[in-house]
Formats: sequence, C-alpha cells, structure tokens
Amino acid sequence: MYQQSIVIIPAWYPIPSDPLAGIFIREQARALRAAGLNISVFHVEESRFPKLQPSRVRFELEEEVPTFRLSVWVPPKRLRPFRIYWLQQWDRLFLSYREKFGTDPILFHAHSFVGGAAAKYLSRRYHLPYVLTEHYSGFISGRLPAHWKKDLPGIYGNANRVIAVSRLLADAMGGYASCVEVIPNPIDTALFRPGSSRVISPFFHMVNVGSLIPRKGQHILLEALAQLPDRETVRLQIIGRGPSEHQLRAQVKALGLERQVSFAGAVMPEQLVAILQQAQLFVSVSHSESFGLVLTEALACGLPVISTPTGIAKEVIDEKIGQIVKNSDELITAIQRYREGSRLHHPELARQKVVSNYGRERVTVRIMAIYQEIFDQMQRT
Repeated sequence: MYQQSIVIIPAWYPIPSDPLAGIFIREQARALRAAGLNISVFHVEESRFPKLQPSRVRFELEEEVPTFRLSVWVPPKRLRPFRIYWLQQWDRLFLSYREKFGTDPILFHAHSFVGGAAAKYLSRRYHLPYVLTEHYSGFISGRLPAHWKKDLPGIYGNANRVIAVSRLLADAMGGYASCVEVIPNPIDTALFRPGSSRVISPFFHMVNVGSLIPRKGQHILLEALAQLPDRETVRLQIIGRGPSEHQLRAQVKALGLERQVSFAGAVMPEQLVAILQQAQLFVSVSHSESFGLVLTEALACGLPVISTPTGIAKEVIDEKIGQIVKNSDELITAIQRYREGSRLHHPELARQKVVSNYGRERVTVRIMAIYQEIFDQMQRT
C-alpha cells in the first residue's frame, strides 16, 4: 500500500498571502506522509485578475510534501458554462505530475465539494477513484452556494467514500450524500500540549480564535464581557483576521473595553500554542462550525472550553472539561464561574480526550484503512 501514489485535492491550501488557509489539510497530508504513504498535493490558486504571461505549474517540496501549484485566472465558478476552464487547470497539474514522476497516482483525496468537483473531473478523465472529505459549514447553516447545489449529488455520488469531519456535518449533508462516514481533522498533540509553567498575572486571561466574520460571533462575546462584574480583572485576546475587524474594534471602543480586549491578528500554530498555554479559558461563540479545530487545540493544551453547540463541541465537551452555552446569559454565567474558580476543571482529561479521538495517529490510521479498502476493491475488480 505504501508505494501507491495518492494526491490530495484541496478546496483551500496555504498560500503566501494567506498562510493559514486550509492549514488543517496540509496537516493531514503531512501526517499521512509521515505514516509512510506516498502523498502529493495539487492546488489551483485562483488569481483575481488575468495575467499577461501564461501561468506555469510550479513544483516544490513543502514541509516534505510534494506540491504542484498553479496560479491562474479563471472565470467565476458560478458561471457554470465556463467552469470547464477551471477544471482544465487541474488537468494541467495531473499531466505535470505524470511528467515529474513517470506514473499516475492511484487515488485522489479531495477536500470539500469544490475539491470534489475537480476530483470527479479527473476521476472520469483518467479512470481513477476518489475519496471526499467534507468540511464546509454551509451545510449546517443552510448557506450553500446556489450555483453548486445541482452538482453536489454527482460529486458525492461518484466518490468511492464520503467523509464528514463531524457527526453534525454528516447529518446536515443527508440531503446530498448517503453513507457519510465521520473522521475528524487530526490534531498535532505533540505541538498543542500544556505548557511547563504559566506567567503569574493579576488578570484572568481568555482567548478567542477565529476569522473575524459575523458567523464567528465575536460581537456576542464582547457584549458578554461588557456585562461581567469586575470586568477590569479580565483580559480577552482575539486571534484572527477578517472583514469584521473594523466593526469589532469600534464595538470595543463603544463598550469601553479598550483595556480588556486586544487583537492579535492571524498567528501561526507555534505562536498560537504559546498563547493558549498562558491562557486560563478558551471561548468559542460561533453560530456554525463543521468541526472546530481551535477548540480541540485548546483542549489539547489543557484549557477549559466554553462553546456554543456547534461542530464537535457537543461530541467532545462535558462538565469535566468545559461547558456548552446556548445564549448570552449562559455565556456570562459560565465565564464568571471559571473566573471565580467555582467550576472544577480537569486538564489531563481534556488533553486525553483529544489525544484518543483526534490525535494525528488515531485519525491517520482511520484514513489509511479507507484507502486500503479501496485498493483491495480495485484488485478484486
């Protein structure tokens, strides 16, 4: 099995202007390659404007993963008659792979339905199977792009296996896909782990991580913070970037929270670990999540977690390691209880739950088992 070539086809992947885009997909590719699989990645980076010079496929070893990239302008994919031009760019990557290695891959592993559309195209063109892992939270929130809805049954129906990263997402996909398995995103628990010591501080430090967009609910967290008794002793660090940053900063000023709230911008995983290790509470107030990567990363660092019931929150959080909240009143009460120390927390249980269910080794073994089943089926036919 380990000599078989597998190509990852992501809907998002890190690029210089956005190094955190699809970083969880890169993490999975690295984990699979570290386990001995021959993993490569295709990525089409869509330029906003047409280029004067013809684009060329670039090949690099990115964190030990062979990666084929193409930066090219394509018509908007919502224009269905012109979508073929976008699909043909993936064909260019495939042919570059064939030229580079002198062989074809044996399997595609697509991420999200956009990657699945590319995998379906290549699958039909080269008669190769594909697996599809879905991450898109729009199934849960009911905000699926209208121009993709007609394509979804075919994208999922032609996949050899369909995976969702949480039970909540799998259930939400029911109208478009059947027989959806649940395999979560892997967490690097060697990186995300409790710190050796915490800096002594007179303040109670909370952390929120996520894109600064309305769906992530940071505005709700700020309203709750403004209503906390003795809020002067609380510090909230908001990590992430996005179009809502200006509004959130204005809200902080309007609520008089300039001393309590800081914005750290986007940070890389190594920086995030250091921040989590010094925090005392992680808070997520997202309206919808397909998984909740940062939630599990915080738990792996031993932090208690307060979260709305989205993504895997209800699957992983219990009264020993955090609390699920459904409204602002519950959020305020939960924060206050953790700040006062009246709610017990078991950091070792939080970490063990992540290691057992979401650790790299655990998730990698499950994905490898799916690959092996497909390879075995191919040999029988």
